[in-house]
Amino acid sequence: IKRITSNELDSYDLEAELRSIINRRDEIVQDSFDKLIQEAIVVDLEEKIDRKTLFSRVAQELAPSFSLSKEQIAELLNQREMESSTALIPEVAVPHIVIKGEEHFEILIARCKEGVYFCEEASQVKAVFIIIGSKDKRRFHLQALAAIAQIIQNPDFDRRWNEARSENHLRDILLLSNRRRS
Repeated sequence: IKRITSNELDSYDLEAELRSIINRRDEIVQDSFDKLIQEAIVVDLEEKIDRKTLFSRVAQELAPSFSLSKEQIAELLNQREMESSTALIPEVAVPHIVIKGEEHFEILIARCKEGVYFCEEASQVKAVFIIIGSKDKRRFHLQALAAIAQIIQNPDFDRRWNEARSENHLRDILLLSNRRRS
């Protein structure tokens, strides 16, 4: 549709309208994961980086939402990764940490076009979903992990993720993917 639409109509408003049409057509009822993705911070990195550099970079984005410094968030993410790799498959990792307090939950979406080295088995991770939440959000934490796992099982996920042209397109991949909604 975008290819055949005139330039005057080409905007993210058009994409939002098309997303709305698809939601109605497919009778998609948005759940709390959809709302979380709509509000998530998205980081789109061009260069190849290592895991520690990624964690430092995303911690800077996440710190204003929490009562933790960027150094503390980066350290918690690194500690969690040292316990065991959070790479679900060679191309996708879901680093997640539990923080003190209540009513805290956020996800950060990162695309690393040239890949991030997480471990030997996951040396070219291109999709990273960082989850930070408090203990009282444990159930939602597990629901978010399950939603991500369902989304990345789509055979076209890697291709669509790599070809996405913007942060909003990355969100759309997550919002419009076929998954069980709660």
